[in-house]
Amino acid sequence: MPTHARSVSAFLLLGSSALASSALAQEPQTPAPANPAQHSPAVLMNVSPQSFATQAAVMGNAEIELAKLALDKSKSAGVRAYAQRIVKDHTVANANLKKLATQENITLPNTLDSEHQAIKQKLASLNGEAFDRQYQQEMEKGHDKAVALFQSATQSPQMPEEFKEFAATALSSLEDHREQAQQLGQ
Repeated sequence: MPTHARSVSAFLLLGSSALASSALAQEPQTPAPANPAQHSPAVLMNVSPQSFATQAAVMGNAEIELAKLALDKSKSAGVRAYAQRIVKDHTVANANLKKLATQENITLPNTLDSEHQAIKQKLASLNGEAFDRQYQQEMEKGHDKAVALFQSATQSPQMPEEFKEFAATALSSLEDHREQAQQLGQ
């Protein structure tokens, strides 16, 4: 290829690259879809009362089920004390949520969803330190999701005031649970 033809080809190649880069820079960047397993307050900001109540009930039921499993399987005094608190606090919160849901004619699930059932099965297959470590990690992840959901409920414009108050009250306990789960892992 003659030198002049190579120069023209290189120029055209650079020019088309510049145009493509320019076009890409001008296209609106759409964020990657949120991973449903990692709810953030921004993603859940407009959570509906039905969605909030349903998700909160599933999470609460899961926390109780997993904590009962920890009470049966764990030999760690720290894990057992944490699990006792989880059962106590989430049982009270679930009862309060049920009252609110009834007032709003919302039917709450009373079984685990497939995600939490799989977590329970995984934990049930573990023993000793492996169980304690996995339980701690699941509690931390679960409480991260719960805190995000409850924060969203407190800020959602479509949320009834009673639900906002419930979410705000429960939020401090959920944050404590998350912090305690983190401490179990240290």
